[in-house]
Amino acid sequence: MSSLRYNKSNLKSVDHHLSYFDQQVLAAYRNEPDKYVIKSDYFEGELTVTSEYFKELEKTRKTGDYINIRFGYRGLKNGDLAIVAWLPDLFEKSKTHVKKWSSFHLENPEWISDHD
Repeated sequence: MSSLRYNKSNLKSVDHHLSYFDQQVLAAYRNEPDKYVIKSDYFEGELTVTSEYFKELEKTRKTGDYINIRFGYRGLKNGDLAIVAWLPDLFEKSKTHVKKWSSFHLENPEWISDHD
């Protein structure tokens, strides 16, 4: 059995697929539980649409409004949590939501120095 070893340069190669957002980006989706489902254990999560809402999107031919974003959390220096989103999910699966998410983008977040 072989083991994989990672170094910082290996991990940095995926940095361009990740971006950080204020966790308030999820608030609008939480306010519409008839449309959106957020599964989360505060380590990782996923945001998607309910089955009923997806059927509605299909009927009205608005499946472009679909969303499916995998995310994680990272601790900020101020004690809050930031959302770490997988960008291919946002830009490829959830295009109509990019503008909403961009307003919650964290430009230069300061992370806690302990393990989070």
